[in-house]
Amino acid sequence: MSLFSTFPLSTVRRALLAAVVGAWLLVVALAVVPTATPPVRASALLAAIALTFGYHRVRIPPLTGTDFVEPLRRLLFGPGLLPLGCVALLGIEYFGTRHLSPGARATSADALLVVGLAFYTWTLAAAAYTWRAMLLFRAPESLRRDWRAFEVVQLGLLVLLVGVPPLATNRPLAVAMLTLLVVFAGYLNVNQRWVAYLSRPQKLRAALLQVAILMSLGLFGGYFSSLNALAPAPPTLVVGPYVAGTLVVGALYLLANGLLLLFNLPATTVFEQRRDELMAFQRQSQRIQQGQTAGQVVEQLVANARLATEADAGWFWTAGTPFAARQFGFGLTERPDSRAALDLYAETLAGLVPAQAVFVNNHLDAATLAELRALTAVGWRSLLLVPVPTPTDPAGQLSYLALLREPAHGFDRGAIGLVQMYAHQSLLTLQNLRLMEEAVASERYKRELNIASEVQKSLIPSQLPADRVLDISVWAEAATEVGGDFYDFRQLTDTRLAVIVGDVSGKGITAAFHVAQMKGIFHSLMQLDHVPEPDKLLVKANAALAYCLERSSFITASLYVIDYEQRGFAFARAGHCHTLYYNAATEEVFYFQTPGLGLGILRGDDAAYGKRVRNMYYDFNPGDVMVIYTDGITEARSLQDEEYGEARLLEQLRLHHHRLRAESIRDAIKADVLAFSEGAPVRDDQTLLVVKFKAVEGEE
Repeated sequence: MSLFSTFPLSTVRRALLAAVVGAWLLVVALAVVPTATPPVRASALLAAIALTFGYHRVRIPPLTGTDFVEPLRRLLFGPGLLPLGCVALLGIEYFGTRHLSPGARATSADALLVVGLAFYTWTLAAAAYTWRAMLLFRAPESLRRDWRAFEVVQLGLLVLLVGVPPLATNRPLAVAMLTLLVVFAGYLNVNQRWVAYLSRPQKLRAALLQVAILMSLGLFGGYFSSLNALAPAPPTLVVGPYVAGTLVVGALYLLANGLLLLFNLPATTVFEQRRDELMAFQRQSQRIQQGQTAGQVVEQLVANARLATEADAGWFWTAGTPFAARQFGFGLTERPDSRAALDLYAETLAGLVPAQAVFVNNHLDAATLAELRALTAVGWRSLLLVPVPTPTDPAGQLSYLALLREPAHGFDRGAIGLVQMYAHQSLLTLQNLRLMEEAVASERYKRELNIASEVQKSLIPSQLPADRVLDISVWAEAATEVGGDFYDFRQLTDTRLAVIVGDVSGKGITAAFHVAQMKGIFHSLMQLDHVPEPDKLLVKANAALAYCLERSSFITASLYVIDYEQRGFAFARAGHCHTLYYNAATEEVFYFQTPGLGLGILRGDDAAYGKRVRNMYYDFNPGDVMVIYTDGITEARSLQDEEYGEARLLEQLRLHHHRLRAESIRDAIKADVLAFSEGAPVRDDQTLLVVKFKAVEGEE
């Protein structure tokens, strides 16, 4: 825990100020005491200078607004007036001590030197940390690190120039060290973004204030030069390199700042950034013409908001939903620790936004909520939360845009207003996209529904065969408006009936057309003078489909020819589901395991296809039950993603084969399938055809 979080800041300031005054009084005392050794005097002076800089480091806070002239005014009319007091003291001493002996005048010069150093150091520290506050305005973390390194260099040079007199009197070494300080200060000075935000009158006032501060530094230089001329013997404190070096650094800084004010060097970058923001806003308003999705609009919103605020990371989520499911993050990919922290505190952050208002915290280190302070552990010190109503939710559920910056005081009023404008525009765009999607979906639905209604009316048999031998019942359920399952019957003669059940790959209107093609081929083949065996019919159907079926499509089917007179049936399978059968004589329930290849998979070689389908002949008994189905039945899924399966279908026939009517058997199986998949979406068309061979000929 830091010192500043333990005690109030005012207490720390008072303690530091008392320490500064005491240190300078000690330096004055040591300067006039003849027995004090140079190392003791130098150590005391070094401590006084360090305490003065430390006091101003605490006293001058970072800038939170855009008033950049006021800090310069406070600097000039506060400690900046101290050089005038120094000149007054020098005049009093000069005219009041001319009658003193050389020794007494040297002692007086030492005391005046310490007083002047105190005033000068106070002004220098105030100027340094005023410069820091302006330099770090909206600065990235890299520049803040550079400033901390500059402070270390300053401290090191102070130790060498003040605390080690032999080094300070080594002119080449002192010049080299001061040159390093000047270069470092110049490197930092080119990052002064605040200059670009000044209006013309503000620039003029800032320039005049800096000229006045430069003149104050000149008065200090004249003061120390006059002091050297006043004393016939050199002062006992070696401070020449310290004063000269810091005066040079300060003068160069003020001159460079004048150039910045004159030429607005960083303004180009700022204006380009604003231009990019406006162009991004224009692109954002055109998203609906470019056919962007809602997710892409949200990504663009986060990107534009980051650009407007120079945020290091952005995050978008909807309240009450999992973090991973709804967020669009930037700048977090390489920061898994940040993602985890945001995930943990998502709902807490959402609760910070009262009545759809913007929430800003520019100093997370001092946040009241522990969750906000925890974000500083992963590098964030500024947070901006903007609510965005969700257009797809009639109840007006909120989504949130979160922006994060590494430095404290990272979000100003102008950037926040721009983010709100982006959020509002994005909301309008999302609403337009939703309306367009609904309109397109509604129109497409109407077209498909009309086409499906017409096609399926012609495909589904209006009546099922009803005779003295067979009892047939069917249940068919399409997964979408247009299904790909089909079944049909064709009475070949008084004693022969053809039955076909199939499934077209794919769904939608294309599948419906393929069903129509298959129905046409089936009826055409059934009108031949001599109807071939089922396997030969499938070979002919495969050849016919080769001319009208896309290469990526195929059809599975099972074709049955039932002969009442012979009391048997023949069938062939073209890659379709295996037929389920109950034999009343043996009381067995089983699947017919027959080979078969889907129609349209192998094309252009009838002989090769004919080898992949086989006829099967079977004699039926009174009471036998045959169940023909599509894979939508056996592949039905539960909410736990379990598959219905062939074994469960077989067990249902075992339990219900004794029922007298095919309709009762169908209803029992249907009820079990629906109960199994209750609540789960229907993924595929479901068709179930039950054929029961009547126990007594002529039974109704």
